[in-house]
Amino acid sequence: MVQSFRPVVSALLSLPMPLIAAVNGHTAAAGLIHALFHDYVVVNGARGFLYMSEARVGERKGLRELALWGTRLKGADAAEIGLVDEAVVAGGEEGVRKHVEEKAAELGKRKCDGGVYTNLRKGLYKEVCDVLGLERRALVTAIAPTAPWSKI
Repeated sequence: MVQSFRPVVSALLSLPMPLIAAVNGHTAAAGLIHALFHDYVVVNGARGFLYMSEARVGERKGLRELALWGTRLKGADAAEIGLVDEAVVAGGEEGVRKHVEEKAAELGKRKCDGGVYTNLRKGLYKEVCDVLGLERRALVTAIAPTAPWSKI
């Protein structure tokens, strides 16, 4: 990971709340990686491509091809292979914004514990956290710090 990008990823992984990315057009390289470090990614399914510009070699479709060959994925294709969570086609940029606001309101109703949420996220990105030197707590300890098993 490029040294100058590490603080951005560290900050995203450490935020004590769910993160939603709204992608309304082309996103490449670090912009794509930035979006993917969010917990929920919504793209405009009618406009733009997602791609790793440094790896631009051919036209293939899929996650491996995205990373290794620089394939450009349309939003709907990215959702189809599970790279992003949803592709919103109707309403253009306004449709994406409205959908993200609705998703944020839905997540806000859950009133999750920020510390637990952060530890869950860091658990999903263990290797990245190790590279960045981010502290992670064991999930059981994060949920119940005074439980007998938390001393294990």
